[in-house]
This record gives sequence, structure tokens and C-alpha cells, in this order.
Amino acid sequence: MKDIPVVFIPGTLCDARLFYPQIEELSQNWVVLVAPPLDGGGISDYAVRLAAQLPFRFSVVGHELGACVAMELVRKFPERVDRLAIVSANALADVPGDITRREIDIVAARSEPFPACYTKTLATRLGEPAAATPVLAALQEMAEASNPQIYIDQIRAMQKRPDQQSTLRRYRKPVGIICGRDDPIYPLRRIEFLAELVPDAQLYVIERAGHYPSLENPMNFTLALLRWLQQPLVLHRTA
Repeated sequence: MKDIPVVFIPGTLCDARLFYPQIEELSQNWVVLVAPPLDGGGISDYAVRLAAQLPFRFSVVGHELGACVAMELVRKFPERVDRLAIVSANALADVPGDITRREIDIVAARSEPFPACYTKTLATRLGEPAAATPVLAALQEMAEASNPQIYIDQIRAMQKRPDQQSTLRRYRKPVGIICGRDDPIYPLRRIEFLAELVPDAQLYVIERAGHYPSLENPMNFTLALLRWLQQPLVLHRTA
């Protein structure tokens, strides 16, 4: 429904530039809003603060950390979230190995130059080598606009994020699950598992893309969003 605003929530050390091609396209027909970076507190607190700034009803697109926030909005305010798009993320909480890896990232953020402590591994997250240079430049620029404390806050938020599998099982509005085919962080088989978990979810696999499909293959990513926004409501029989 074009009278429902679309809210974009960027991922770690990203901002509105992560979704510029989609914002430009969708703004022709929808009101588009972009959430500010998470900068303190956990995902639950941030979701509450964000919801207080949004219209009563909205559709939400979240990438990675932003997808975790989007799922928390669904958990806390299911009547307000008109439809949900999860990008490059899953619904599981961190396991011990993930938590340990993130602790290493926190140590690096405190001891190494910023944002190099984050950007030095970005190239390994991309899919199509030919598109890497402009995408890396955009990601570098967004990271340079941030600071080490925001990075640490966002890592902590990911470490402590809740498991949202039950949240998604209960949600009965349109869900789009979007991923890059070559995402090394969330391989396709894990995203397919997530799609099977959610009633009537539509899976959109973006070719020639890794962890940042909105920048790596913006045309196909935008088309996926448009299909998600046109996905019809499905009536479910209540027990």
C-alpha cells in the first residue's frame, strides 16, 4: 500500500547511502524514511526509541544489524509493522563462537586505527569482483563518517540480540527475505532455512552480490523490493 511509509534501517557502520538507489526509486511512489545509526543501548531499547519517532503503521527494510532491529520492531509492535524485509541476516541469536569473534572485533576497534579495523575485511564480503571498487569506496565513506564507539555499540547489540524465530513464525503479514547469492557471512542455505521458517515468506536471491546486495546489484535489489511491496496480504485461519 503506497500510503504506508517505507523505513530503511542500515546495517553496521552504514547509513542512508547503503540504500540510495532504492530510496531514489521508491521515493517516487512511497514516503521513505531512514533510521539513524544505533549508537548506544541494545537492539530492544533502540527499537523502542525508533518506534516512537515513526508513524503508527510502516513497512520496514533492515540490512544485517538493521534487520535485527526490524525483527525486534515486529516482536514489540506487530500491529504497526505492515510488512517486513530482512536483508543479509538471519533470526538466530549469536552462538558462543560468534560472541568470541565479536570480542576480537571490539579489541581491534579499541587498539587499531579506525575505520581500518573494520574496513580491512570488507572486500571479502562482496560477491562480484568487478563491482568491488565502487562498493568498497561507498562502504569506506560510510565507516569514516562514524566512530569507534558507535562500532563497539553496534557489535555489542549484535552479540546480545534475541533469537527471533518465534517472532517470525507468528507474524502473518508479507515478509521478503533478500540475500546475495555469494554472501560469505550468511550462505544461501542458511537464508533458505530462514525463508522456510516464516509463513508465506518470499525469498529473493540477488545474483552477482554478496553481503551488500543493495549496492552490489542495485537494479535487481530494487526490483526485489518492489515485488515485496506488491506482495499481497494472505488471510490465515485462526484456531
